[in-house]
Amino acid sequence: MKIALIIFPLHPSHGCILQTYALYYTLKKKGHDVTIVNRQWAAPSLLGYLKRIGKNMYLRLFHGYKGAIFYEGAYPKSNMVELNAFIEKYLKADTITVYNERALKDLSHIHFDAYIVGSDQTWRPKYVPNIYNYYLNFIPSGNKVKRISYAASFGTEDWEYNQIQEDICRKLISKFSAISVREDSGIKICRDYFYVNAQLVVDPTLLLTLEEYKDLVNYTSVGSDNSLSCYLLDRTINKEDVIEYVSRVKGLIPVYVNTETENSFAELSKQIAPSIETWIGGFIRAEFVVTDSFHAMLFSILFNKPFIVIGNRKRGITRFVSFLNSIGLEERLVSDISDITLELINKTVDWEFVNNQISSQRRKSINFLMDALK
Repeated sequence: MKIALIIFPLHPSHGCILQTYALYYTLKKKGHDVTIVNRQWAAPSLLGYLKRIGKNMYLRLFHGYKGAIFYEGAYPKSNMVELNAFIEKYLKADTITVYNERALKDLSHIHFDAYIVGSDQTWRPKYVPNIYNYYLNFIPSGNKVKRISYAASFGTEDWEYNQIQEDICRKLISKFSAISVREDSGIKICRDYFYVNAQLVVDPTLLLTLEEYKDLVNYTSVGSDNSLSCYLLDRTINKEDVIEYVSRVKGLIPVYVNTETENSFAELSKQIAPSIETWIGGFIRAEFVVTDSFHAMLFSILFNKPFIVIGNRKRGITRFVSFLNSIGLEERLVSDISDITLELINKTVDWEFVNNQISSQRRKSINFLMDALK
């Protein structure tokens, strides 16, 4: 079957890139012809471009800003140098990048059999400039192509759509032949606001096994054995205190898996995202992990590494709660250092139980995909 995979824009996020790869690879393994549609946001208008340059120059002169002066998209291209090697090797040949709705409408000329939306917070309006694209509004009226969502996420249990968005998206989603979401709260949202049924599935990164990830990278050449791997999207004093406390209790040296990709005030050399190989190796070879990232948490679990995840309410905490509850590890989600005890740090995880739960969820999720594509 010829499939168009409509994804969240590829950017300096290891989770974003790996979830795209995992869903793409899973579909390819099943014999499907997959095209990744990388829906990038459009560049600003000339006036907006000039305003951005002016703002960046002001920040550079008076506030220590070290990011790009000229507009290069949501992230400077330099941030993607290491990640692009992975994209070039595994994804680029089957990827189409589009910047507007007209280009999306042109996809109809390719005659896809199915469109799959997924994954991540593709259904969260505050993160998506044109939310309707992720409800496949660009498919011509009357086209009987299959419309499917895989692990789409609203990012929160709260309803963030305005009335116009709600009405339009309700009409669009009614045309879907199969709907799945990443969080159990998404099932309730679909039922209460869109009047449709949705199935819970795992994040695409969990569709692949530990061995498949080990085969993907030469992880033995990167990372540090017996380390405390730290992956923080938003560094704060509170989170640094958690790292210091855990490292002291466990007698481990903290090793930061990520750079300061999203900190425009850091040196440019520190804003370059590490390679996929380095990122995965940082978890495989770690003894313990501290993170505030959803996907870093997933990889810690997949690689059977004890961890503590610090809730990141600004980015959305529902996904953490939903998945951890499903595998019995909800106590490992904390808000600050006061939630952490010696018992929690030293508690042994029943990895056999966790692995069995993930294997079961993986099978159900793959079955959902295969049934949806029949």
